[in-house]
Amino acid sequence: MKTIINPQRFANAVEYTSANYFSQPYSISPIIDRWFNQLAIVELENGNLIHISGKDAFKYVNITVDGKIISNEDVQLAHRFHSQHSEHEKERVKIESSIEQLEKEITDNRENIVLEPIHRELEQKKQELEKHKKDKEKALEVYTAIVDRGVSSINIKQIEAESKSKVKNIVYRPNHGLAHSVRAAYSITTLHQYDLEHDSKTLALSEQDLEKLQLMMLFSVVGRKDETGWADTGNLQQGCDTYRNFRKKSGTEYLNYCLNHQLELYQNNKEEAYRDAITVELMGYTGIEDTLSRREPSTIETFVEYVIYKEKEQHKGSECSREEAIKLIKTGKYQLQTLFPNGPVRHLANAKAQMMNKAHGLELVRCYSLYPSKEGGSSCIGILHSKLYGTGFFSTLANPGFPTPHAIKHFDSFFKLMRNSFDLMALTGQKTTFGIPTLKEYEEKKQAILLKVKTIYEAAKDSSKLAELRQKAIDQNPNLEFYLDKTNLSRLTQQLIVVSIAEAFSQSPRLQYDKAMFEFQNLKSGDISHIDNRLNAIKVIQAMQAVTPYPGIEVNSPKPIISAVKHDRSRGIVKVIFDTQPQAQNFTETYAIMFHESPNIRLTDKGQYEIEVNRKDYKHLHHERLIEFKTVEVPQKTSREEALVSSDGEIEPLGMIKHSRALVRLVSTTALKNETFPDYNYLFNALNDPIHQRYSPKPRETAEAPIDVTKYRDPRNGQIIPRTVAKEPLPLRYQEPITEPVPFEDRIFDGWTVSRKKEKNTIYTKKMAYSLLPPHGKMIPFSGYSYTRTNYFPIGVISDVGQVDLHDQRYIWSQNMATVQRMWIRDLSVFTDKIYTLLKVQRDENNNPVRNPTGIITIDRSKLNLDKSSGALLRYIEEHLKEFTTKLDNKFAQPPDDFLKDCQMLVQQEWQIYKEHFHDNPNALHKINKMYQQALNRIELEATRKSSKYAITLRELIELQKKEKAAIAHNEILASNTKGAIRALYAPRDELFYRLNLALHTKYIKENHGYDVPLVIVSLDREPYYYSEDLIRRDLKEAYTRLRTGDFPYDKEEFTLYEVDKDGNPKLDVNGKPIKKLGMRGEELKEPKNQVYQQQVLLDLFKLGNPNLTSLDQLTKGQINSNKSLDDTIDRDIDSILDKIALLGGLSRERKYLESVLASSDTVTKEKAF
Repeated sequence: MKTIINPQRFANAVEYTSANYFSQPYSISPIIDRWFNQLAIVELENGNLIHISGKDAFKYVNITVDGKIISNEDVQLAHRFHSQHSEHEKERVKIESSIEQLEKEITDNRENIVLEPIHRELEQKKQELEKHKKDKEKALEVYTAIVDRGVSSINIKQIEAESKSKVKNIVYRPNHGLAHSVRAAYSITTLHQYDLEHDSKTLALSEQDLEKLQLMMLFSVVGRKDETGWADTGNLQQGCDTYRNFRKKSGTEYLNYCLNHQLELYQNNKEEAYRDAITVELMGYTGIEDTLSRREPSTIETFVEYVIYKEKEQHKGSECSREEAIKLIKTGKYQLQTLFPNGPVRHLANAKAQMMNKAHGLELVRCYSLYPSKEGGSSCIGILHSKLYGTGFFSTLANPGFPTPHAIKHFDSFFKLMRNSFDLMALTGQKTTFGIPTLKEYEEKKQAILLKVKTIYEAAKDSSKLAELRQKAIDQNPNLEFYLDKTNLSRLTQQLIVVSIAEAFSQSPRLQYDKAMFEFQNLKSGDISHIDNRLNAIKVIQAMQAVTPYPGIEVNSPKPIISAVKHDRSRGIVKVIFDTQPQAQNFTETYAIMFHESPNIRLTDKGQYEIEVNRKDYKHLHHERLIEFKTVEVPQKTSREEALVSSDGEIEPLGMIKHSRALVRLVSTTALKNETFPDYNYLFNALNDPIHQRYSPKPRETAEAPIDVTKYRDPRNGQIIPRTVAKEPLPLRYQEPITEPVPFEDRIFDGWTVSRKKEKNTIYTKKMAYSLLPPHGKMIPFSGYSYTRTNYFPIGVISDVGQVDLHDQRYIWSQNMATVQRMWIRDLSVFTDKIYTLLKVQRDENNNPVRNPTGIITIDRSKLNLDKSSGALLRYIEEHLKEFTTKLDNKFAQPPDDFLKDCQMLVQQEWQIYKEHFHDNPNALHKINKMYQQALNRIELEATRKSSKYAITLRELIELQKKEKAAIAHNEILASNTKGAIRALYAPRDELFYRLNLALHTKYIKENHGYDVPLVIVSLDREPYYYSEDLIRRDLKEAYTRLRTGDFPYDKEEFTLYEVDKDGNPKLDVNGKPIKKLGMRGEELKEPKNQVYQQQVLLDLFKLGNPNLTSLDQLTKGQINSNKSLDDTIDRDIDSILDKIALLGGLSRERKYLESVLASSDTVTKEKAF
């Protein structure tokens, strides 16, 4: 049994009820006390909620009649005379009594007392009586007009003005609206399972009947005009009429829906549809017998409709009026008991009626207080009692050893039923009148609750003690006087037990109205007057699948989990891919419910399931979070063992370098900012967990080019592309998995939205700076930040440029671009304005550049310094133009075309003015012509985007590199790397220490990060080469020899020192440049490379072969102690070091593998190995 029997039909019904009833405000009924009761919940953009009920409703709701707003005074007047609680008759009688008494005093005046005060008082009372009469007449006039023609509406402008926030959304009927009806419908299968478990007399309902019941519950309150309930019936005829009308409309609306939209559910059996509609109308009665004893059948509207239908059917379409149908019922031609004959039909109808009452009763925790506030008052304690009693729990109290497993099972069942209902309330943002513990809290306090139950039961065996317990409970909560029985001791015992359980449960917090309710009140285009009812239906059904169901109930398919997505914008389609067939089928069900169309499922060559759908529909599902996505998986380990040597005998990373595929990044084996781990951990952690490890340094702010993330400047051409910044990042499960680069056109096609995601569903890291090695492999490496160079000991990572995300090659430069500036999100308005000033633009009174009638920008001649001497003016022009071109050279500056056109115009105007000024000075004229032509050429270079600060393609970079034969400066490529792209590690300097540093950290990186890759040596003066096990052995021997002779070639290069803060970041001067450390006499302080670190590396490396080593002195002396010479064991120690490093392709590794194969008793393993 599923939570929702038929999701598609149920969704259709939810959409229908949402559109036709629940998304509409209440109308006005004759029950004036309900005019301002539970009208709506308003959500403001500032996050606050306003409950439009009671005083707030009176304040914010307008009642209009014939377009005119009724004043609050008139509404209050109508309330005074027409409320159920009105005392206007008492007021009138009291005034009339006073008048009568005063008149009698005047008539009986025998003592000649002064009558003037009595006459005045009498006149005053007569005026009061007249006013009361006129007020009553006006109240009736107002009341009648409102009931007949009145419309109530929320005054949104007033709410916004007082709260100083826009109204974002409105949920109408928060007490008896969409969420309530869906929760009640959802509970049908839960309650049925509960009854089947605990009551052998329960009639087992078919899935078809359960589905009908779910739809019946969905329509059970659609006929409401307001919150009039059973409590309003009493002796008030208007209350009875209003309540009955609401029940009638609910029944007839269900009937109309079934006849017009869901008759297939009834297999065209209209008579059965009429029976269920009558059951909806009669909800509240316990069954047909109860109805027959308390209700005149001719007053049951759906039964009248049934008679009209039967008469029309029998008389071949001739009409039967409502009055005629009622007459036929009264004369006995049609009887309710005939439509519901004794036997299976009536049993089923009674079961449905009782189930509807139970489902509604389970919902009452949202509005009924826990205990009654008056004799016979409504409360929830009786519901708890009923549900606990239904399990048979009370019958276990007398069993020895209580609480027995049997008792605990019943109690658990009761708790899970209540918890399931409470979870549904929380999911839909509903408030409750008391709390229910979480499962964890329940398990922690369960034994204590049951021991308390046992104590009450034992005490209750003594009637006097039972009376004491009753009185004690009432003393603690006087309202229990209206609940606890006075005479039936057995019932009182049960009641006290239920109270003790309720008190324990109520220690958990009750729910309050929450914004979660607006998840199911979706708007079209953000317009509160246009509700997306279809989306409401899908979302509420899907959301309920996340609630832990009652045991024995299966959830319907949860949101489909998509493994991969492929967009085809040109065809307007999307291919969604699933790992399992059930997930694919789940998607088709969701798609069919939403779009009334079932797409086909195709099995792929990879054993996955692919569905092709309309891209617009898919985007809608994605936007509304109706689908979820699988989290990408990154392998724990990566090995290049199988690919180490190519088919032509070439070592893989060397071939990559030769064919311009080697993308490299340097990382230090030391901590650079006071960390407790090497710098390379940042990169490898990001590669291993690109989902969460997405740190990027905050770009440095500059006044000349502030950050503006809403405007993206394409580094290839300076084109501005607007972006939206999401206020909240999309949760991981709603992000499409990125397992291959996303084309830039796809990214911006539907509008570009960005956010600072703390997590991203991708196999790629954030953008980082890399360089492409030239084919000869010789490149001047990045030397490290100036303030870290004394402690910078890099190794390199080689990645396959074809396997990383190059972001459509938007971030490839032939030079170092210092991309930490992120020039693509800089606002250049301040920068361009400064250049306008530099080029002496003429400005108006608002400081804006002046243009002539044709739109050409104009220069301000008065600022050209024409009064200077020729020599001084020439020097000024040279410096002035140099400053201009220097600004254009700024790497963050990629000015727009119209600005460059302005610069060209201003430079040409300036040139022309100076040419006229120097017309009689040929030498000066020659110089300025040359200078201005160079400036215009520089503008032209910028306008054609040929400057080296503009991004180029990978092919263009490769072609540039092929022209160079010697070592070249490093280029810069921003790429998002992935673990599968890593091919090798390398040393960027062909020196003994750097090679051994690489060897040691290769071991650490393999152990801690899972990279089993070959090693390469890259240098400035020779081609790259494979760093094999034999070469490492040779280096270890040389290192030992040179340590023994005291001439090990440490790196002793000196570097300037800089001031740093506690986090290891450089302190900056007013110009944003690192501050150098100065000595006592103001000289720059310098320091050689970290010698302590270099010595530690050598010690750690040799300790791999000889764990007894404790200091480098032992290596330099060749002796650990007086009895043991290292010279005798060094070859063996080196073998042990190589065994520990276990280099890919090394003989040590192959030997260990063969030894393990030969030691195995598994012949299959041996055959596979050989």
